[in-house]
Amino acid sequence: RIIPNYPQEDDSMENTVGATFYVKRFTSAKDKDFVKALMLYNDTIPVDTKTSSNEIMYFADHSSMQPKRTMYFFGLYWDNHLVGFVEAGYLLTTKTIIIDYIVLKEEYRLNSVFYPLFSLIQRYFSENMIDYDYIATEVSTKCPEQSVDAESFFSKKMLQMEDFRIADVLYRQPRLGLDNHESNFDFQLMIKSKQSMPFIKKETYLSIVHDIYFEHYYPWYEVADKSRSSEYRKHLESEYNLVKTKVEQITGDIILSNQAISCAYYKAPDCHFNGSTAGFVPGKKNKTARRLIFGIGIPCVTIGAFLVSMVAYYALKKMNIQPDMFAGLFAAVSATFTGIMTLAFSALTKSKS
Repeated sequence: RIIPNYPQEDDSMENTVGATFYVKRFTSAKDKDFVKALMLYNDTIPVDTKTSSNEIMYFADHSSMQPKRTMYFFGLYWDNHLVGFVEAGYLLTTKTIIIDYIVLKEEYRLNSVFYPLFSLIQRYFSENMIDYDYIATEVSTKCPEQSVDAESFFSKKMLQMEDFRIADVLYRQPRLGLDNHESNFDFQLMIKSKQSMPFIKKETYLSIVHDIYFEHYYPWYEVADKSRSSEYRKHLESEYNLVKTKVEQITGDIILSNQAISCAYYKAPDCHFNGSTAGFVPGKKNKTARRLIFGIGIPCVTIGAFLVSMVAYYALKKMNIQPDMFAGLFAAVSATFTGIMTLAFSALTKSKS
């Protein structure tokens, strides 16, 4: 957890800004924040790359049920606000972390938010002694006219700056369930190792793909659709053979490129994905200060106005002046006092924001 080093009370707070970043692993589908994160996932991921949220909930409660794969689900937090969700699996055979989804709320898709949070994800695996050699993720090669989603493009762009490289060879995303035909199309793998590498051996690449298919996809859908698991395995075998055929046609090692995936649309000046991800998230106003107005300010204003009116009432009574002759004066005094107190508390709130 990264926490800013705020100054002591005698320092000037108006010269200080800061933000808190942290990640939390969800280990139960009953966690309220997990449900919120899943709602964010449902609202963001398109159908052709989307896994059933019911299946995700199941594996949140059974993350270690397979002997060669452990699932991880994270909430991403900025200033104690849930702003993102990550799903990943650790594949024991090839020591690969496969990232299925990285989701951020639209207003938080900024370099300044993504990189601190992603570094904490990596730190989590390191501090929990997860012995990995590679981190991989599937990325779409579709262009917008083929329904590429903004979240995929953002993740791709961010990960390239984290030294993820694109394997310059075919990868096929298997169906996300036998009936989800839209999800089965050409992808590419982005791969990162602990030491930067421009190449990967064909055998290593095929081992990673095999691990993803048969120790990640198959165990998932063996549980999700048990009666058709043998049919799904045949689908995976067919996809793997396609990839293997393409890989074997390559001479030498597979190039791991740090260049953007070739798509003419992304180079067009009117491409809506060309928007900048630089900048910062505006600070949140202090909710505690706002509560002062409702919790303390309004009662104080009411009581103050009442006391002023009572003092005026008794003063007039002692002078033998009938108070009802000055009803308008009482209303004016009360309104003026209320206005002054409201302005005072408003100024106090702004100074604390």
